[in-house]
Amino acid sequence: MDVKSYNEKYLGEKKPTLCPRCGISTLDKTPARNSLSRHEEGIYICSACGTDEAIRDYSNDSLRKDQWVVARW
Repeated sequence: MDVKSYNEKYLGEKKPTLCPRCGISTLDKTPARNSLSRHEEGIYICSACGTDEAIRDYSNDSLRKDQWVVARW
């Protein structure tokens, strides 16, 4: 399943939704309380992953989408 489909399918569910990037943290049901990925347009990720993306951008060491947990599901 690709990341965009994952967000569209699970973000509106009543059960907790895991972050598609790390697979550990849960996303808030209010999209504005999550982080938007810097690399995948319109994809919500957890705040910890948002911070990690910012740090990786600064050091030019971005995580490819195929390395995200959702890519392995």
